[in-house]
Amino acid sequence: MNIIDTHAHVDQLEDLPGALQRAYGAGVSDIVAVSVDLDSMKKLLGLADQYQQPKIHLGLGVHPGMVKPDTQHVAFDFMRANIKRSIAIGETGLDYWYKWVRRDLLERQKQKDSFSFHLSLAREFDLPIIIHSRGAWRDCLSMTCASLTL
Repeated sequence: MNIIDTHAHVDQLEDLPGALQRAYGAGVSDIVAVSVDLDSMKKLLGLADQYQQPKIHLGLGVHPGMVKPDTQHVAFDFMRANIKRSIAIGETGLDYWYKWVRRDLLERQKQKDSFSFHLSLAREFDLPIIIHSRGAWRDCLSMTCASLTL
């Protein structure tokens, strides 16, 4: 039986070769490596080329806690330019877990704007989306359902 890890941040592992070797030895044939920002997207592209056992598949996206409105367009352009290398969009979503986020309308709106872009990209390229939702279930579900009916 093959095992597929559907959500891993392999770019954050200190001993990636060892972790991949142990995973492969335990039966993990494939890993969906999700990104959190532009730097992790770039790093994961290289790792997917470098490692074949287990096979690393890419999820390109910006985590809601990593949204930076001033430079977001660069990350979005990178995603679009590398979309053919990706099997999913994400990790993306909404994270209202911390009280300061729940009180900050602008913070929630920047996360919503980013999530909206990810949803539209997933729809445009018919890719699954890897959603991070913490303390934001109602907004996350509402936005996701709305994107399906466009």
